[in-house]
Amino acid sequence: MPLWLQKKSPGKTENLVKATWKIPSDTKMLLDICKSEICKCGKPGIAFKNKKWEEIREEFNERADKNYNQKQLKNRMESPDRKY
Repeated sequence: MPLWLQKKSPGKTENLVKATWKIPSDTKMLLDICKSEICKCGKPGIAFKNKKWEEIREEFNERADKNYNQKQLKNRMESPDRKY
């Protein structure tokens, strides 16, 4: 097992899968979900709260049939090379 998969917080068992963003519609879907949350006033200030990211993660994973974690989604949103 690669080392990056073994690094986990104590007590957490999470199946980490390397996020691949080769399908542009996945990125667009994530952006649309975030935009929808912003329109519902779910983003007070400059960032989503952890609870809101959890809701975004659940909706994205269900719609895209993925198993990405919050950090993977946030990294994608902060990536300057995202294509949609």
